[in-house]
Amino acid sequence: MSRERQRRIIACLQGYADWVHGPELAAALGVSRRTLQNEIKAINQASFAEIEMACIESNRRLGYRIVVPDRAGSSQEIRNSSERHAEAPEYLLERQIIVMLLFEREYVSIEHIAQRLYVSRSTVMSHFARVKRIVPRTPGAQLESLAGKGVRITASERGKRSMLTKCGSLDDGHLFLGVQLALTQLVDIDRLRHLVADRFIGYAVMATSGSFESFVQYLAFTIVRSKCGFALDGNARDAADCEDDKERMRCRSVEVVPVVSDISNVIQAHFGYQFTSAELHEIGLLLNELNLVHSEMPSEGTAERILDDFERRVESTIGVRLQMGLRLRSAVSEHIVRLSQRLSSGRVSVGSDTRRLFGTYPLAVHMLKTCLEPALGMRVPEAELSYMVLYLVAAIENLKDRLQVLLVSDKSASSIFELERRLGLYADEMHGVVRTIPSYMYLSNAEVYEAWAHLMITSDSQLAVMDHRFTLLEEKSRSQLEMIRREMLSCRVQMDASSLRAMEGRYPVVDLDEQLARRAIETLLQAGSDESTSSGNHPSGRYVARSAETIGPATLCIIETELNEESWIGACRPLEPIAYLGKRIEKVVIAHYGGETGPVPFFEYLSSILPSE
Repeated sequence: MSRERQRRIIACLQGYADWVHGPELAAALGVSRRTLQNEIKAINQASFAEIEMACIESNRRLGYRIVVPDRAGSSQEIRNSSERHAEAPEYLLERQIIVMLLFEREYVSIEHIAQRLYVSRSTVMSHFARVKRIVPRTPGAQLESLAGKGVRITASERGKRSMLTKCGSLDDGHLFLGVQLALTQLVDIDRLRHLVADRFIGYAVMATSGSFESFVQYLAFTIVRSKCGFALDGNARDAADCEDDKERMRCRSVEVVPVVSDISNVIQAHFGYQFTSAELHEIGLLLNELNLVHSEMPSEGTAERILDDFERRVESTIGVRLQMGLRLRSAVSEHIVRLSQRLSSGRVSVGSDTRRLFGTYPLAVHMLKTCLEPALGMRVPEAELSYMVLYLVAAIENLKDRLQVLLVSDKSASSIFELERRLGLYADEMHGVVRTIPSYMYLSNAEVYEAWAHLMITSDSQLAVMDHRFTLLEEKSRSQLEMIRREMLSCRVQMDASSLRAMEGRYPVVDLDEQLARRAIETLLQAGSDESTSSGNHPSGRYVARSAETIGPATLCIIETELNEESWIGACRPLEPIAYLGKRIEKVVIAHYGGETGPVPFFEYLSSILPSE
């Protein structure tokens, strides 16, 4: 009994994100405070004997919280790392509630949920608001409540399987604490990973690690759900039955069907489970939605049209033409194919990386929200936007002022080719360009070239001695090359710092009128209760594109782009917090870009003044 009680104590504490008072914990477990103290003492003694076990930290004022120690750490290291490991996994209790409800056919009372998750009723209720927001993110899913009976999740079986995949992994035992079924005994998840990996390798399907893991989990949950009596009904739809290009792109017959067939045969041989035709169709669609590291499949014409529309919108909204090379354009087009399929199916990624990336790349996030979403014709969830940010950053980098390197050399053509090749590797790294001229051209027009170049290099030792502004580079000198690389980096840093100072001098952060901040937030919210972008006409009749992102728990940054207007940045702290999408906003930053300067330096300046996540 004592061992079982200790497992319940650990499981109960893992449902809390922070400290929990002793009386509340004892009441949730149905034991006395003295028994609770004795069991926690026993748990901690075991944890120091076996470092891989969890230990429980106590505080007379705050109560208890669980600490997951480092397997390789000492007892002292366990104590030192308590702050790092004290918090439970993100939204663990919310996900436990959702998973529990997904395996129930009838209504479940709040008391029953609390009992099965070893938490108090008040704890369940305090987390339920977030559950209500999470469930409808799966298309067609709703959280229903009925007085006297409890709550349940209504959704198609396809939607429920998708929701399970988003909640976590089948081998995460904590996630299934409230499920009264031995799910992990139905599928050997490690063996399943190995089998699917072999099939992917055999068919040269190189998915990202996250996409691969999601695919494996979906297969596992498909098997588990069917074995538990939750069948997937419905017939596979053919692409000809789809109404538009985007839906057709998802439903089309693809070359990966042999992969699905092979995976099905292997799973039947090793697990004794045979997928139905509807399940095979869903697996085929999911496989076609994966993010690939690379693909030799040609891009869809629909994706090319979406990308063209996106680039036109960027030019009309922000005033710049994106410079995408063939490789980047191909990668973005391929990603748009997968993204469109995931959006149509409702099997979108989860996470909040967009908020983290916004502080560093506000221009990229703004472009995606105000230009890509209209091109796609649908709202893109935050987690999906984050996967697109770095693609766009690569295109934006091409808009930055280049580090201009002048090479003066009288060497042979082949020697100059080698010097340019070696310098070009560093120049690309620093977003630079190398221009080579012979010495007679430089001497005849030295002032022009000196004004153009940020860094001057020569292979002529005499010229380097005569003019200290030149750095000498000989063909086979590695030390000189490394020194030049450091000088390029120094020049790049100085250029960026100079640009930042110029922006700071031109656009100092002004005190923002609180009413203006409130009106801007109201404009965003009028677009929809969960919208974070809006585009439309200003009261003056001008076109304004807006996007917004929260940074940390209480800061909201709103970006407005309105060409042919003056740029400015303002901030204010409202007298009373402003409610915005479930958060209490204590600081509002508005960046208004009018196009009179390049967008890259303006938004890099904005990034420098935004708080870190």
